Amino acid sequence: MVLIRAVAGIVLASWLTAACGGKAAERPLETRVVRLATGSRQAASLSRALADAYRRSSETLDVRLSETPGSSSNVDAIQRGDADIGFAFADAAYLAYVGKQRASAYTRLRGIAVLEIDPIHIIVGSRSGITTPSQLRQRRVAFGPRGSGTASSAELVLSAFGIDANAVQQEFLPFGEATSRLAQGTLDAMFLAASDPADNVMVALKAGGRLIPIEGPPVERLRRDFSFLRRVAISPETYPELPASVHTIGVDNLLICRQDLDEQLVYELTRNLFDMLPALSAQQPSLRLVRMADVAATPVPLHEGAARYYRERELLR
Repeated sequence: MVLIRAVAGIVLASWLTAACGGKAAERPLETRVVRLATGSRQAASLSRALADAYRRSSETLDVRLSETPGSSSNVDAIQRGDADIGFAFADAAYLAYVGKQRASAYTRLRGIAVLEIDPIHIIVGSRSGITTPSQLRQRRVAFGPRGSGTASSAELVLSAFGIDANAVQQEFLPFGEATSRLAQGTLDAMFLAASDPADNVMVALKAGGRLIPIEGPPVERLRRDFSFLRRVAISPETYPELPASVHTIGVDNLLICRQDLDEQLVYELTRNLFDMLPALSAQQPSLRLVRMADVAATPVPLHEGAARYYRERELLR
């Protein structure tokens, strides 16, 4: 009798589990939190679009945005472990990874993808008389906010033209403030690395500012050392105030992450990024500059999860 009751209890428990559709045996899906470091206002717009797209791609992804001044700050946050992924200009990521511009090498940095090319703009005041970067010595020059990718790019450009950054009167200003001061004549020049058309470039040119070229032998020497710097031209179609195209250099904008981030998670982030790219490009036109042959060409090592995705797509061959 006892045995019959025990068997009946087991049968009843099995029936109740089946009646509930087997839910008792299922575990709830675990939410994975990903902290995304944003950067400048323009990068923040891309960050919000990417975060929203990631959330829609998976019900288990919780992407949380962390606002920062820019690329260099994002690199610092990822190295410290305060962020999981983020945007960074290639020069800021590479120089940190190899131990330049930092007290030690940032060996935790890993690449996910090259997203776009951002031209480096040098805008000079209408009365400055400046026509080439070599004339910026001892001038009042805005480098962008501290921690921005623009500040890192500005140092590279000045160095190429034989100018130490300390040989100019550096001002670390928000881009909007720098634009205003350029129009007022209290700045001689400002750097801005951003995809075109950039609002602050447009405002500065309408106020009488001029874009000067970044070209010639110094640039070719710089590009030999840093392959992620590319020749680009800014056309009058982009800014009507330009009388002709202005030749400059552009820097790759990267999506980077921490080395110890879960491989499967990074694989999914990479795969979903390219699945979502057509829709994202409609919101962020600069992403249309992505060339599939170059997306894996990050100047820091690829994360193994991203590398696995590219191997599957045969982009590393």
